[in-house]
Order: sequence, then structure tokens, then C-alpha cells
Amino acid sequence: MFITDIISITELSRLTGKSRPTIYKYINDYNAKNYDDIPFSIIELFRMSADASKADIIAYCHKTYGHFDVGCGDVEVQKIINLILENKEQIDIRKLETFILEELKNDE
Repeated sequence: MFITDIISITELSRLTGKSRPTIYKYINDYNAKNYDDIPFSIIELFRMSADASKADIIAYCHKTYGHFDVGCGDVEVQKIINLILENKEQIDIRKLETFILEELKNDE
């Protein structure tokens, strides 16, 4: 499996801060085993995608490039999502979901 099987070029471009043509060039170079012109962080991203989920790819890009954006334009929501992604191994996601659902019930 390659990264484009998991995430779109457009999303990858946004997450890495690289243009779509640059991402396509990196993919072509990577497939041709021409690694000289590809940044190491992109090579690592392509390598990890063999066993990664979309969430893993997003977390890696956020950590490496700092361009994580859920597209909602709400900075506070993005901060919370980033916090979850950065600490997902330490968070009980079901407990968090239950808390959010309870908060929504309380607002009704």
C-alpha cells in the first residue's frame, strides 16, 4: 500500500505545505528510487504509509510540518484535535466520546 491509497494528493499537499506538483514529483522520484531530491521527512512519510492509517499520516504531518488543518477554521477545535492526535496512546477515546455526548445532551 502506498500513501495515495490512504490520503489524497490534495490533503497531503495541505498537510505538508508542499504544492501538488511537488508531491507528484516526490512520488515519481520515490517510485524510481531517486531519493536524492526528496526531503528525508517525505521519504519517511512514504515509508511509514505502508503500515499507517490516515490518522497516523495526519499526526506525522502535524508533528513534522505543523500544517494540520481540519478545515473548520476554528482554532480552538483544531487545538483540541491536535492535542488528541499528539496523545492518542494516553487517551481513552471512548471516555472522551461519552463526555462529549453528555455535554451535547446537557445543551438540549
